[in-house]
Amino acid sequence: MSDVGDVCVKVLRLDEVIERVGLRRSSIYSYIKQGRFPVPISLGARAVGWLDHEISEWLKLFTTCGRSPVRQGLRSPYITSVSIL
Repeated sequence: MSDVGDVCVKVLRLDEVIERVGLRRSSIYSYIKQGRFPVPISLGARAVGWLDHEISEWLKLFTTCGRSPVRQGLRSPYITSVSIL
């Protein structure tokens, strides 16, 4: 966890994201490619992570809609670009 100004930022690695959202790796990357899941940030040459608050917002959308935002075709508001390693 790191502090950015007054905001505490937590970065989740893939295993943590899989555990939180209940999707497999291939589904997560497929949804990213479709623009339906938050894009990971680069942590280094061969490491990526997801911002905890973006995953939390995605899950809120999931529970608010009563079903997966992916199935409903909703796009993540956090997606600005897609670069899959």
